[in-house]
Amino acid sequence: MNAAAKMTEVTCPKCDGAKRIDGFGHVESGRCFRCAGNGTVLLTQRQAYDINAARVTDAAQVVANNARTAAQNAWLAKLP
Repeated sequence: MNAAAKMTEVTCPKCDGAKRIDGFGHVESGRCFRCAGNGTVLLTQRQAYDINAARVTDAAQVVANNARTAAQNAWLAKLP
């Protein structure tokens, strides 16, 4: 990493800002280790961009899957 890289504070990508992860309640009461329970992390601008791009891609896939499921359900409803 470049020593002069500009850092930016973003919502923790692991816990999504919740500060804890419910599935890990048995380990330190589910505290997120990525953000140390703060809900935010410091990342380079490039890392923040990459994480945001991945979230947008994931959201687009969810929308596409929902549309596909709706079309399949409509087709199935037409069957005798």
